[in-house]
Amino acid sequence: MMRRPKRQVNPKQIIEDSYKEPDKPAYLIIQEAMLGMLGGSTDGFTFKQLYQMMPNIDPRRVREAIQTLEAKKTVHHEKCRCGAASVYYKS
Repeated sequence: MMRRPKRQVNPKQIIEDSYKEPDKPAYLIIQEAMLGMLGGSTDGFTFKQLYQMMPNIDPRRVREAIQTLEAKKTVHHEKCRCGAASVYYKS
């Protein structure tokens, strides 16, 4: 039986001096940004519009934030006229 060679791990991680850890976890920052966007809109937003407004955030994280906010009852959704898309509003 052959063994794999042991990996060489660099124990020193290079972190820039100007880097500062955020005070809040990323999911809370995303949720607060979503609430801010939804609160300023009377027409609401679809998922596609939310993705386009947050281009640097993974779409999966956007979906998770919406689901969490719906579970907390701070966001609700209604179907659009055609019944295909959900439109999200701040409660």
